Amino acid sequence: AAVRESAANADGWRRTFALYFEDPAIGYDFGIDGTNEERVGPMIDRIAATMKYTGQNLLAYPGSWYGGLMDGEYNPRVHAPAYRKAYYAKFDKEGLGFMPTINQNDIILPPGSITRDKIEDGSLHASPYSIFDDGRPNPGGWHGTPPNFNIAHPDVQAALERAVDAFIAEGRAHPSFRGVVLHLTRHSLSWFGDERAGYNDYAVEAFARAKGLTIPVDRNDPMRGKAYADWIRANAYDAWLDWRCGVVADLYRRLAAKLRAARPDLKLMVNTFLLPDWRHPDFGKENFIPEANRRAGLDGRLLADVPNIIVCQTEIPADYRWFGPMDPSNPKDSGRWREF
Repeated sequence: AAVRESAANADGWRRTFALYFEDPAIGYDFGIDGTNEERVGPMIDRIAATMKYTGQNLLAYPGSWYGGLMDGEYNPRVHAPAYRKAYYAKFDKEGLGFMPTINQNDIILPPGSITRDKIEDGSLHASPYSIFDDGRPNPGGWHGTPPNFNIAHPDVQAALERAVDAFIAEGRAHPSFRGVVLHLTRHSLSWFGDERAGYNDYAVEAFARAKGLTIPVDRNDPMRGKAYADWIRANAYDAWLDWRCGVVADLYRRLAAKLRAARPDLKLMVNTFLLPDWRHPDFGKENFIPEANRRAGLDGRLLADVPNIIVCQTEIPADYRWFGPMDPSNPKDSGRWREF
């Protein structure tokens, strides 16, 4: 494509038009099975040619997916060993950019970390598993549900930091490496994800200390997460949401600082895919989307002074299926959607 570009800014960035993958499925899309070392090079050549033909100059592609860092041992949908390094080597020569994305939903814990007994006796409060406002962890949902894990727990934050450290180690010497993308869906562990989640002892107690509050809840109640949520919503809800956003912002600042220390031009893209849930009672109110993100733990205003963080709000056309007859939970259309 004959693309007219202005000169680069002080950070070396020009206009950005990205080929963005949510899932690690690129091996299915360019006519070559690039899942091994022999074929990954020709596949990347086709990707580069396609990007240049369409004027795209950046590939955002999973480096950490549902189960964590894609490092060979965890290799969803099969990728060539060290596939990211293969992109860097090719894209350096082609003048294209590559940003690994973090689309992580789970961390691996030892067998037996979650059992029926631990759910019933309340002992999961100290664990990375997020406690919901009914006093229990996620009952088994996935897309559109709150996260399985609580971003306030150090083990969850450490998983994200390990991924960013790995990406920096691989990419910092390559001009095609441009930073890291956080892919935030409702069930992503990179934030609180939902106002219904995050009522673990350590989170509530840290909030109470920060705000000088005494929260009158029985710490021996196995279902105390519900009592926490009920009291907070009645007495300190806005302060709770703001405190959570601060926890997330502090983490993102640390990640951005790692990138900036490795190379001044590297960016942390914070890309929220939070659906505008029409079933929420506040749907339709002014600033619904910023408030929805705030309830999930993201307040872009807290990151405005970090020069290498870019906050994005993304909507995809397929999301609109959830606004009408394609949504089986829509009571007005529940009998009609199956016609499609």
